[in-house]
Amino acid sequence: MKISKTKIIAFFLALLLLVWFLYPRALFLGFIYEGLAELQQSEKYYRTYLEKNPHNKFGTLRLVSLYDRMGEPDKSGLLLKRLYEYRKSDWDVARKYLDHLEDKHDQETLYKTQLEVAHHFATVPRFPKKKVLEMYYNALQYALWNQKVDEAYDITLEMMRFDGNSQNYKYLLNDIDRGRQRKEKLLAFYTEELAEDLKNVEVRGNLADINVVMGRFKEALAVVDKGLVLAPDNPELFKTRIHIDDKLEDDKAALADIQKLLSLKNLKSDDRSDYTLQLASVYGRLGEKEKSLLLYRQILKEDPEEESNWLSVIYTLTDLKQTDEAIDLLKEYMQKFESGFEEEKWLANLYLYEKKDLSVLPFYKTYVQKYAKVDFALDVASLLVDQKKQETALTWLQETMPFFPRRPDRLRYLIKMAEVYTLLQKPAEAEKYYEEVVLLSPEDAESWYWLSEAYLAQDQKKKSLNASRQVVTLFEKKRNLTDAEERMFFKSRGRVHFDDGILKDYEMALVEHPTDWDWHADFLELLMNNHQWERAVPLLEKMVAEKPGAWDYRRDLALSYAETGEWQKAIAEYNKIDQAIAGDRFKVRKPLKELHEIYDQRVTGKFNSVDYGSEKFMTWGASYQGFFTEKLEFYGDSMAGHFDSPSSSFKDEAEFGKFLLSMHTTPEWTFLGGAGYGISENRNSPQGYAAVFYKGMNNFNASVELDYRTLRVDLPQAVASGDLEDKAKLGLQYVFLDRIIAAGLFEFDRNYLPNGDKGYEYDLNPSLTFVVLKKPYWTIGYQYSFAQVYGTGGFLNLVPLIQKMRANYLTGGINGRVLNENLFLGASGFIGEDTARNLQFVEGDLWGARGEVGWNMTHWLDLEISYDYGKEVLFDVPGTYQNWNVGLSGHWL
Repeated sequence: MKISKTKIIAFFLALLLLVWFLYPRALFLGFIYEGLAELQQSEKYYRTYLEKNPHNKFGTLRLVSLYDRMGEPDKSGLLLKRLYEYRKSDWDVARKYLDHLEDKHDQETLYKTQLEVAHHFATVPRFPKKKVLEMYYNALQYALWNQKVDEAYDITLEMMRFDGNSQNYKYLLNDIDRGRQRKEKLLAFYTEELAEDLKNVEVRGNLADINVVMGRFKEALAVVDKGLVLAPDNPELFKTRIHIDDKLEDDKAALADIQKLLSLKNLKSDDRSDYTLQLASVYGRLGEKEKSLLLYRQILKEDPEEESNWLSVIYTLTDLKQTDEAIDLLKEYMQKFESGFEEEKWLANLYLYEKKDLSVLPFYKTYVQKYAKVDFALDVASLLVDQKKQETALTWLQETMPFFPRRPDRLRYLIKMAEVYTLLQKPAEAEKYYEEVVLLSPEDAESWYWLSEAYLAQDQKKKSLNASRQVVTLFEKKRNLTDAEERMFFKSRGRVHFDDGILKDYEMALVEHPTDWDWHADFLELLMNNHQWERAVPLLEKMVAEKPGAWDYRRDLALSYAETGEWQKAIAEYNKIDQAIAGDRFKVRKPLKELHEIYDQRVTGKFNSVDYGSEKFMTWGASYQGFFTEKLEFYGDSMAGHFDSPSSSFKDEAEFGKFLLSMHTTPEWTFLGGAGYGISENRNSPQGYAAVFYKGMNNFNASVELDYRTLRVDLPQAVASGDLEDKAKLGLQYVFLDRIIAAGLFEFDRNYLPNGDKGYEYDLNPSLTFVVLKKPYWTIGYQYSFAQVYGTGGFLNLVPLIQKMRANYLTGGINGRVLNENLFLGASGFIGEDTARNLQFVEGDLWGARGEVGWNMTHWLDLEISYDYGKEVLFDVPGTYQNWNVGLSGHWL
């Protein structure tokens, strides 16, 4: 058997679309877009996630990493600060915040934060003493360097109390105390000196400096401002004031003071150049990048031999997103000055992350090979994928993988290859790489998870289940799971074993994440995969109420309504989707059509003609079916027939019919009951009917049916004899692996004639059917039929039934919608042998074929035709038989 590539591709495309619609996850999408180097899109989804979960550690750190990559340290700093303030006892968060402050060179904030962190962890039991002392020591060095003598003295006292060894700190305390006393003496000395000569600029500057050293900034400003009143054109006083502005981190005051300083005519040329540079820097910090760039350009023009002047212009151009000019200037700089790794890295980052330029792949390759930058190499692959150049991405990965022989780097490459193949909808190739990943790193639970997804996409359910077991085992060993890991853990648990435990855990998770639709979608998938339709309905109703335009959820809600028997609601939801969405993107027209076929009120005209050779009959009439309520269905038919039996010298008509009520109490159970009638020349009889049908989970169905006093109209001899029949049936069916159908039917019949003669029939029909294809629906199978008939009186002479049967049948069938959803064609057949009747397989004594057509002529009118033809010994008449059935149905809601 060969299955076409088109069908395989269509199957996987539908599966991936289903997965996509069922998993609209902000955190997951942020992670995916980050991997694809779509940084703005990634930022959008991370921020959406953090709006709902503002203190989530994993999400915050992912966004921090993204901002670092985008060159926006201020944003990452705010996020880390917020996370640190919420999680002060989390050493990992505190360490990341301290590292960020150190990288940003924000020494004052770093100093204060180090003290705060050290104070906190000094009180935490079992926290390493060495780390606390290290933070105190770093803060002490900063305080001493900036002459914060009083603060240094207090820090030393804290270290002494925490360490418990005063001997190590007493000499340091003495030295700090002496320094503190010296400053007090200097302050007094310069104050006296200035009092004697208020116009002495040098003394005034020294007094301001000693106040700054002692942290007395207001006093220092007062000294300088009084001096500027006396000497408004003194450059040194302005310099001192700018220094104080810098200490106070007051950029607006610094801007005003530098502008005043530069306006002085007596400012030296060297000072003018230095403070112009400082003015450009202040403009930059205040966000006035254009003014900053103008000054940097002026400085570069005046002194093109100074490297820092070039770098300032390039940095500012980069900040202003003037990427092309920044690249051109950087190339010129690299030719003029000796360049190395930092400059090449800068150029590569501008090309890749700012321009997203893939025309320079050879340069990227040289850079990656030269410096072995695995992150950069993988980001190039992500950009190629993002720009729909998947095949080029695979070539890039294959060519650059040898540059990274280290196992961790190779693992990342293998994972990236698997991701690209997944996006290309090639789960078989993705499977190959994920299998290599878990072979090299069997503890990688996340790769096991994605391997299970690849297996599932190929319908390798057993392998997917085994991979899910690995995920569960590995995550159970891990204490602190991230939100993404916890979701993988829950999904894998649900696949491994569905029970009340996983349901309760999911319900608790939804309480913790009430607005996180990723968790809701995962729980919904679990419910629907396990046919928990009644549980799924309220969850879907909530999701649809929150997001009325989420048509994938509305489709799932319609399906759940249909499965729980609320077909009117199901039809309403399907209609909304069909009317709102152009085309049939959500595949709702077929289930909508099927619901109408099942639940519409329907009136059908019927005609049937059967020819057993000499024995013939035909019947005609009409039937009606419809639902009074969603759980109460009515069915009734009234038929008339003409029967011709030369063997019984009988040629007459009969009338018969039945009226049934069907109660669909639950999605699993259906109860039927009703009455009927039969009128013929030889026998009139009311009849009774009852049945129970069970359609359970796990593809198991069962039924019990009882008929009482039914006028038998399937044989002309039976009608001629006035045969009444009682019948009991037991049917069972189970579907294995969604492909193998095991079924069995046991039937007992009791026949009785007006003269008291009786017949008893036992039928047993087990069968095994294999579904070869589902579209079209193609089956092959085997059926065994055993029948035994006993008669009393002359029953078998008047109604010549087959007295014994031991038949083996090979069966086959194919059917499906063709051309469009309105035309159904089907064909089936059997061939067999029967040892009891001496019917031989090789001689073709026992065979039959059937053809059928279903045509939905309009949305309210259907035509059904079937024809059977075969060869068999039916009762006492050997030979062929044929059977025509025609039905024309009008239906409406």
